[in-house]
Amino acid sequence: MKKNKKQEKSKSLSTLIMRLNAYTVAITVTITSLIALFLSNNTIHQIAVNESLSNIKVLQSEIEFKKENLITSAKAIALDSDIVGAVTMRDSAKIIAEIGKKAEALKLDAITVTDGKGVVLGRSHDPNKKGDDVSSQQNIKNALSGKDASEIESGTVIKYAVKAGVPICDKLGKIIGCISVGYQLDNPEFVDNLKAMMGDEFTIFQGDVRINTTLIDNGQRAVETKLDSKIADIVINQKKDYKGTVELFGKNYIAVYSPILSEDGSKVTGILYSGNDLTQSEQTFLFQLTLLVSTALIAIFISIFFVTRVLKRRVKTPLEKVVNAAKAIETGKIDEAVHQELASIHSKDEIGSLARSMEGAVNSVQQIADDTSVLAKAITNKDLTISIDSQRHNGIYKTIAEVIKNLFTEIKMILEQIKSTADGIVVGSGHVSSASQTLAQGATEQASSTEELAATISEIAQQINDNTANASQASVMVDETGNQVSVSSEYMIDMLTAMDEISKTSGEIAKIIKTIDDIAFQTNILALNAAVEAARAGAAGKGFAVVAEEVRNLATKSAEAAKRTADLIEKASSAVTKGSKISKDTEQALKSVVESTNKINEIVREIYDAAQRQKEGIYQINAGVDLISNVVQTNSATAEETAAASEELDGQAQLLMKMVGNYKFNNQLSGSFTPSSEEIAIGEDELMHETKMMEKY
Repeated sequence: MKKNKKQEKSKSLSTLIMRLNAYTVAITVTITSLIALFLSNNTIHQIAVNESLSNIKVLQSEIEFKKENLITSAKAIALDSDIVGAVTMRDSAKIIAEIGKKAEALKLDAITVTDGKGVVLGRSHDPNKKGDDVSSQQNIKNALSGKDASEIESGTVIKYAVKAGVPICDKLGKIIGCISVGYQLDNPEFVDNLKAMMGDEFTIFQGDVRINTTLIDNGQRAVETKLDSKIADIVINQKKDYKGTVELFGKNYIAVYSPILSEDGSKVTGILYSGNDLTQSEQTFLFQLTLLVSTALIAIFISIFFVTRVLKRRVKTPLEKVVNAAKAIETGKIDEAVHQELASIHSKDEIGSLARSMEGAVNSVQQIADDTSVLAKAITNKDLTISIDSQRHNGIYKTIAEVIKNLFTEIKMILEQIKSTADGIVVGSGHVSSASQTLAQGATEQASSTEELAATISEIAQQINDNTANASQASVMVDETGNQVSVSSEYMIDMLTAMDEISKTSGEIAKIIKTIDDIAFQTNILALNAAVEAARAGAAGKGFAVVAEEVRNLATKSAEAAKRTADLIEKASSAVTKGSKISKDTEQALKSVVESTNKINEIVREIYDAAQRQKEGIYQINAGVDLISNVVQTNSATAEETAAASEELDGQAQLLMKMVGNYKFNNQLSGSFTPSSEEIAIGEDELMHETKMMEKY
C-alpha cells in the first residue's frame, strides 16, 4: 500500500510538472508568435512600400529616358535639309512625306511640324489635319523661343504624351518653325513591359483619369476610370506623393501615387501609380499564422515529451538504481552491475548525495567479501604478492588474516632464494649468448664485406686496364690530330701566298682598265670632233656623222663598262685583303692548336704511365684481400659454433626460470644470489678479445 501511494504521489507530481511546462510553453509561444507576426506584417508592408517607391522611380526614369531620346530624334529631324527646305517653302505635302519616313525609321508615335507662329504644317500621325494653332503647347512654345524642351502634356490629337520640341532654323540661323515629336503614354506596351520587368502594377493618369494601366477590371484594362477623390486631393491639389494601402477592383494594394508636374512646377498634369498586390502577402500572413499555431502545438507536445524524459532520467531511474543497491546489500549478492549503476548517477542534487552514500555502504560490504575471497584463492593461484591490511577488519576476520599472512611470508622466502639463483644463471648465460651472437654476426658481416671488397677491387683493376688501353688509344689519336693540324697550317701558308698573288694580279688588271677608260675618253673626243666636221660638210657628211655618232656611243659604253669593271675589281681587291687578314689569323690559331695538341699528348702519356703503376698496385691489394677473406671465413665458422653452445645453455637457464616463475614475488628479494661483476666481465673480455682479433684481420 505504501509503495502504491508513493507511486501515485510521484505520478501526481510528474503530471503537475508537465502541466506547468505545457502552460508555460503555450503562453510563451503565443506571445512570441503574435509579436513576430505583427513585426513581420509591418516589415512586409514597409518592404512593399519601398518596392513601390523604387518602381515609381524606375517609371520616372523610363519617362526621362524617353524625353532624352525624343529630343535627340527631334534634333536629327530639325537638321534634315529636306525638312528645312520644305518648311521654308511651306510645302505641306513634302513635309508629310518626309516626316512619315522619319517616324517609321525612328519608331516615333507622332511627329508634328509647325511654322514660326506655331501653325501646324503637317503631322505624321494625322496627315489630313493641318493648319491648326498649337503654339499654346509648352514644348512648341519653348522650341519657337529657341529652346530644346521636353514636356508631358496633352495635345489636340493625342490624349497624353511625352513630347519634345526643337526649333527649325534656316541657313541664316533664323527660327522658321519647330519639330515636335511624341511618345504616347496610353500605349499598353509601355506599362506591360514595366510590369514584366518589375512585377508590380503600373498606371498612368491624365489628370485623375486612368489612360493606361495594367490593372484588370472584369477582364478588361481599367482605363477611363477615375482616381479616388481623397487620393486625388493629396496628389493633385497638394502636389504630394501618396503612400498607403488601397482597395482597387476587389483587391488590396500597397500603392504609391506620384504627381506629374509641368515644366515650371505650377500644376499637376497627371499621376504615376505603382502598386504591390497584397493578395500574396495576405496569404503568406495566414500561412505564417497557421504555421506558428501548429508550431506552438508541436512545441507543447515536444516539451511534454522532453520533460517526461528528464523526469525519468533525473529522478525515477536514479531512485530505482539506489533501491537495487539496497536489495543487493540485503541479499548479499553484490556484483559489478550494482557498482556500475551507482557510478552512473552523476547528479549533484539530493538524489546524487543519496547515491554516493549508498555507494560507500556497498563498497564496505564488498571489501569484506573481496579480502576473504583473495585469501582463499592466493594458494591456488601461487600468487605470493598478496598483502592484506588486517587492521581494516575486526574480530575473527583479523585473526584469520594474520595467520595466512605469516604462512605466505615463509613460502615466499624459500622461493625467493631459488628465483635469485636462477636469475644469476640467466644473466650469465644471456651475456655469453649475446656476445657469441654478436661475434658470429660480426664475423659473417666481415666475410661478406671482404668478398664485396675483393669483387670491387677486381672491378677497379679491370677499369684501370680499360683506362690504360683508352689512354694509349688517346695518345695515338692526339698524335694523328697534331699531324693533321700541322698539314692544315702548311695549307694555310700556301693559301696566303695565293691570296698575295691574286692581290697583285688585281692591281695589274686595274691599271689595264684605267688604260681602256682613257682610250674610251679619247675615242669619244675624236667622235665628237668627227661629228662637228660632218656637220660642217653638210649633206655630204651625213653618213660620216652617223658613223661618228655610233663610235661615240661605243666609246661611252666602253667607258661605263670599264668603270663598272674597275669598281668590281676594287671590291674584289678589298675582299682579298680581308681574306688575307683572316687567313693570317687562322694560321696563328692553328699554330696555337698545334702547341696545345702537343701538351695534351704529353699529359695523356703521363696518364698512361700512372695507370700502369695503379694496375700493379691493385694486383698486390687483391692478393692480400683474398688471404684476409679466408681467415675471416674460418673465424665465422668458429663463432657460430660458440653461439650455438651459448644458446643451449641459455635455454636450460630459461627452463629453470619458467619453473620458478609460476610464483609471484614482491620487488624486494631476500638472500639473492647473482654472479659477481668480475665473473661476468671476464667472460665478456674473452669474447671481445676474440671479436677484435677478427676485426683486425
